[in-house]
Amino acid sequence: MSATPPAPKPDDLANAAIEQLAEDESLRGDLTDDGYTPLQSWAFARLQAVAREAVHHPDPQAAMDAFTQQIRGFVQDAVTAATNGALGDLPATLHPRIVLAADVQKVQAALRALKLGNDADANAQAIAGALAPTAPASPAPPTKP
Repeated sequence: MSATPPAPKPDDLANAAIEQLAEDESLRGDLTDDGYTPLQSWAFARLQAVAREAVHHPDPQAAMDAFTQQIRGFVQDAVTAATNGALGDLPATLHPRIVLAADVQKVQAALRALKLGNDADANAQAIAGALAPTAPASPAPPTKP
């Protein structure tokens, strides 16, 4: 009789995905740390959030791998947009998992409102700022009954 392996923990799934993204230097393109770090921080926060969803999937690792590829692809598209100084189709690529389902339209509008210029790092920071509503909020302090 074989024992059922323990269910993966969200932190384990997230940490492996974060490590994979952190080690992929090709994602940053020509951005310096000033431009890339805000996008990377956003991606790390999203990976932590989607890991909490992935553990409930019948195959948590496969789900997390798929989510990671979606977020990686979005970061790559965001870096390209920042470097080119043009959003292109970036707002249209947003969907649940990349951003919170409730925030898709709000983030699309925030991205479309951006005026990108010639400074790729400033553009990347602006894109990361538009994504900010999708970062997990800090838990509210407990209230007294």
